[in-house]
Amino acid sequence: MKRALLGVICALCTVVTAALERVVDEAGVLSASARTALAEEVDTIAQRYKFDVVIVTQNSLAGKAAQDFADDYFDQNGYGSGPSRDGMLFLITMQERAFHLSTSGSGIQTFTDYGIRRTIKRIKPALREGRYFDACTLLLSDTVYYLEQVRDGTPFDRGSDASEVESRRTGWLFVMAMIAISAALAVVLALKAQLKAVRSSLSAEVLVKPDSFQIIERSDRFISTNTTRTARRTQSAGSAGSTTHTSSSGRSHGGGGGRF
Repeated sequence: MKRALLGVICALCTVVTAALERVVDEAGVLSASARTALAEEVDTIAQRYKFDVVIVTQNSLAGKAAQDFADDYFDQNGYGSGPSRDGMLFLITMQERAFHLSTSGSGIQTFTDYGIRRTIKRIKPALREGRYFDACTLLLSDTVYYLEQVRDGTPFDRGSDASEVESRRTGWLFVMAMIAISAALAVVLALKAQLKAVRSSLSAEVLVKPDSFQIIERSDRFISTNTTRTARRTQSAGSAGSTTHTSSSGRSHGGGGGRF
């Protein structure tokens, strides 16, 4: 009897979850085909990863902050998978020309601060140009990528981006090359200065004993300080993980956003 009752409850929960509208285009900026395509994608993500992705467009926030609106919309409409309400809501508002990503449950660890900044950088040009479907598509692409990273055991965070690692490596090689060039140039200039000094002595008719002029101390002494400073390392330092805040309902959320 208990097993049968549990089965009924689970079935009801599945129906309720499926009934939730995950693409809510109140601002009317998405075509019917775009809404359908996005709805199919977020439903697939929900089934495959047990993770709710919600896309909401609004004409106005009526004086509310984008973060507060996104958090409350997620909480008050019953979004989120499982007991910890795992998911993310993407809000676009037209009057304020603002957007916000609100994360919940496992979404807070899935979308780290660094990952959110990366996603914002990717979607903002499309939002500015009014390509809202493209912005949503990029967001969903990043969402799947971050969820796969979590499945592999390492959430996408600072240092995970191959392009960032390569950029740092290229920058370091450039610095090393500049140091080597500077060192070689310093040696040449020092030797040139010594030759000038010898010429001046000869022109003043200073007698020098044969074979008495020897370069005993090399001029590379002053570059032996090896100016490979640690400032380059501090670029990889900084905040990692996810910053959280508490919504009006008392739930923890992560996220980030901006204006377009």
